[in-house]
Amino acid sequence: NANLKWDRFPFSVKNLNLSGSYSNGGEFNPVTTSLNIESLSAVIGKDHISGRGRIHNFFDPDFSFDLKGEIHPEQWLDWYKNIPLHSITGTLETDLNVKGSYDRLKPEGEKFIKLDLSGHMAIHRSEVTIRKGDLPFSNLNGSISIDNDFWEPTISGNCGKTDFDISGSGLNLISFLLRKDKTLVASASLHSNHMDLQEILSHFSRAKKKSERSVFLPKNLDFRLNFSIDDFLKAKFKASDVRGIATYATPSFFIDSLSMKTMEGSLKGVFGLVQDKHGTLTATSNTTLNGLDIQQLFYAFNNFGQKQVTSDHLKGTVSGTSAFSAEFDTTLAIRPHSILSENSLTIIRGELNEFEPIMALSRFVEVEELRNIKFKTLNNT
Repeated sequence: NANLKWDRFPFSVKNLNLSGSYSNGGEFNPVTTSLNIESLSAVIGKDHISGRGRIHNFFDPDFSFDLKGEIHPEQWLDWYKNIPLHSITGTLETDLNVKGSYDRLKPEGEKFIKLDLSGHMAIHRSEVTIRKGDLPFSNLNGSISIDNDFWEPTISGNCGKTDFDISGSGLNLISFLLRKDKTLVASASLHSNHMDLQEILSHFSRAKKKSERSVFLPKNLDFRLNFSIDDFLKAKFKASDVRGIATYATPSFFIDSLSMKTMEGSLKGVFGLVQDKHGTLTATSNTTLNGLDIQQLFYAFNNFGQKQVTSDHLKGTVSGTSAFSAEFDTTLAIRPHSILSENSLTIIRGELNEFEPIMALSRFVEVEELRNIKFKTLNNT
């Protein structure tokens, strides 16, 4: 039932109970020294921990620990400023076995020559903010099962108006973090009842403008994501039943089998993004449109950057195919000269209403006939 304080450690240790044994071994030096902790329990700040373990060879240690705890990560963030988060709340429950070996003479980042980790972690009612001013990830609940380099996480929560539920598995996480020489492999499924991408991108853009950092696609990453979004929003663009498969393999990102219901019709397509060694990003897309309301289409895409033919002038449904490609620099600014686009479209039961250039023909045709021009089918490329 000990209480401990140390000037270099910010939290007092209370209700410490420990039993074990210590020996400096047959050669009476650090190499033969061992510490065995048969049982340990304590309160560290707000955290409750218990465990057991051993350390052998105090010169180049090898170790093994079983640790259980109820951790409050915000107190560690306040103390250890190198954690790459702005704020975090909630509770982290752990039941882990950690074993490995440590070479103190190796350079920083290479000292753990072996590290095995297995067990289970769960997070409850957490809120995380990565950078100051970012949207917080709130109401986070989930768990991670760990077997060395194999991880199985599940997590749900919110980011602003967006909710998400993610489950998956990953390989090589510890090797990726410690040695940087392994490719992190992951596969996951994402479901969202409602996703407001505009809200998320708006906060991301503000953070990016402040930092003025260039964007480079991550290395040593192989990722696959099956996603389904019931209700999707991006500025004026709305869609439902959004489905697709996203894959990333350095330095390429693709979305296959993309489908959605939108603007009274449907849309299917594929999307690709590749970055070359100079940082230039090339984006491509091939899309099939089926029965979209043309008035909603022009409204959602801000009349495609022109003011002559607007959503106020048009009615009808549009179907066809669209191919697009363009280059972006590392700040995600588009290079207008690189834009290539070809569109083969059919408009059915179309209308052109109150269109000024047509109204100029009034000296040849009655004005009332020009105010509302209807056509059955119009094809164009």
